[in-house]
Amino acid sequence: MMPERKDAESAATSQAIRRFVCRDCEKTVVRTSNSQKICAKCKREQSNRISNAWHKRKTIERGGTTRGDVFQCKCGADVIRGSGAQKLCSDCRAIEKKAYKQAHQRAAHGVVVPLGSFIKCETCPAQIVRNGGLQKYCPECRRQSQLKIDRDIYRKRQGRPTANLGDIISCKKCNRDIVRKGALQKFCTICVVEERTEQARKNQSRRMASSPQLRLNSRIGSAIARSLRGSKAGAHWENLVGYSLKELMLHLERQFLEGMTFENYGDWEVEHILPLAMWNFDGPSHPDFKFAWGLPNIRPWWAEDNNAKRDHRLHLL
Repeated sequence: MMPERKDAESAATSQAIRRFVCRDCEKTVVRTSNSQKICAKCKREQSNRISNAWHKRKTIERGGTTRGDVFQCKCGADVIRGSGAQKLCSDCRAIEKKAYKQAHQRAAHGVVVPLGSFIKCETCPAQIVRNGGLQKYCPECRRQSQLKIDRDIYRKRQGRPTANLGDIISCKKCNRDIVRKGALQKFCTICVVEERTEQARKNQSRRMASSPQLRLNSRIGSAIARSLRGSKAGAHWENLVGYSLKELMLHLERQFLEGMTFENYGDWEVEHILPLAMWNFDGPSHPDFKFAWGLPNIRPWWAEDNNAKRDHRLHLL
């Protein structure tokens, strides 16, 4: 055990002797040679500085340019040189780069046509003035072409097969063959009307279920139309009876029985104290129409009792 301990102590002592402080960065590093005075990193940086200074001196001797010199761009601006080969300022360099790119694109697409010359639209026979190096269409055809590209990209992202206008497709509802008139067309004209009618009916039912006021307004209008037997002529019921929906709701609310609210409208109905069958009118201008649909003849009544009453008169006025 003793010899091994002495060997470890001697190794640690020699390691401590080999350590030194770098002259440049002042870091403690292990010496690799007896004459070493700086670390490996500082030695590389020192070598690069010497090499760059030598190349700069040789460039000056040959009459060349170096980084940091001030030179004059072709636009007349004084520019600090960022590299030995720099000849232009940043603005002129961007302009020349753009011109080079446009010339390369025009050359790749065939004949170079100067800007401002007349060309023919590739879709329609219109003559247009070329305003861009890659211009092919007139403004209207360009919009149509861009719409087609956008539709194809959208359908591709949605995983749908692209289809051209005029293709024969099958209606998804009736399987009838139709000519495609829109990129997203799925149904024939008849099925489109049916789908829209059905959707409008669902939307109306949803709105009426959530709005007692709309439900009351619709049913009053339908009841007046039935009582006039087609002579309503599209007029709004408020203009025929002489009072508004708000006034009707206030009149009904004052006569509510226990348990009646506008939210449970349907459990109760608007009843005519003197039934409509007792009146004899043929249009909204008849005097009996005003009395039959006047507020004094209207009250809220439970639907079950109102259906049991039918056209009978229960009160003497």
